[in-house]
Amino acid sequence: PSREGEVRHALRAAKRLLLTGLPASEIALLAPNPVPYAALVALVASEYGVPVVVPRPLRSNPAIAALATLLSLAPDFEWRATIEMLRSPYLRHSWLDEAQIDDLERLSRERPVVRGRAAWWAALDPISPEPFGNPDDPRMPLAARLLPEALGAIRAGLEGFFALATPPRSATVAAYARWLQKRLLGLGTSAAEPSFHLAAAALEGANAVRDRAALALVLDGLKALVAAAGRVPPDGPQPWPSFRAALEAFLEGPWLAPATTAAVRLAPIEEGRTVDVAHLFVLGLSEGEFPRAPRADPLYAPLERVAAEGLPLQRSEPGEEASIWWQLLGGVRERLTLLRPRLDGKGQAWEPSAYWDETRRLLAIPDEAIHEAAVGAPPLPEEAACAREFLIAAAAHGGE
Repeated sequence: PSREGEVRHALRAAKRLLLTGLPASEIALLAPNPVPYAALVALVASEYGVPVVVPRPLRSNPAIAALATLLSLAPDFEWRATIEMLRSPYLRHSWLDEAQIDDLERLSRERPVVRGRAAWWAALDPISPEPFGNPDDPRMPLAARLLPEALGAIRAGLEGFFALATPPRSATVAAYARWLQKRLLGLGTSAAEPSFHLAAAALEGANAVRDRAALALVLDGLKALVAAAGRVPPDGPQPWPSFRAALEAFLEGPWLAPATTAAVRLAPIEEGRTVDVAHLFVLGLSEGEFPRAPRADPLYAPLERVAAEGLPLQRSEPGEEASIWWQLLGGVRERLTLLRPRLDGKGQAWEPSAYWDETRRLLAIPDEAIHEAAVGAPPLPEEAACAREFLIAAAAHGGE
């Protein structure tokens, strides 16, 4: 009846297969849109003790999260994000040492900084110690204890940090991409050029394999943005917020950690073209999920196209999804399990995908082979995948 029911049915079956000794690499879990399933799969897999790898937003990778925060700093330099980046292990800079960052945090708490360079500079203004008399007076603020030279050094370091994290106000997409690669990632820079060297810090860290895969996707995304801008001439200057919004939208897209043969992967259905497994579970075969609803025409409404303009309604690349689907089915050696939620989020009937019906027709799957789980129905005791579920199942079925 629901997406959760789909996930529980699939992972119960996957756990039974794993307990027989079947390698996790022989089990595939695919969905037309993995995003609404990712959190459910992670939660239920943890409950059942099934090892899984689920897609997360690209920015969930710590190195990319640091990059995303850097992109968002200028021009306001919000307090929490600035302090976080000054302490980040993914950034290399020599403007402020650890003691100076500690002092800066305390100074910006004593004279609170919310955002804005003016607020940061105000927090670093010297205060005369004379009104406090005794230097041991606990009421004396840090700005009165530190020498003006020390406060000036912190300000100079912070100005250097701000300058490097501030992009051009207006530039072409290609120029912004070069700025990001050089100043933030440190790619193609000499030792004398200022940079945060985020890429080097990530690739020399404890999670280099994971971070390398994520950084490679970011570079691919930058290339795609540059290429897209070049296809719409002229590629003139644009304001920084426009470029940042496009890049941040890309960073919210799905990302899979490097593959491991010790876990079941939840992946997009497009990966089915290369799947060769014993057991395949396909989630989300409801209407509108696959095939996906066509994108809205930016120029004409459907009635305008047909009635007013006489333009035919056509799907872009109409054979692509069909090709994906039939290639996917061809890679299953033992068992194919198709699942779909039959109720939507409002409890209304959700019709099956055309591929659900067509697969049933071509494979001559009879009605009795379709299992329709009742709303709220517990599994049978022998199907339970964890102790809590077994107790619920046993109680529901009379303790048999």
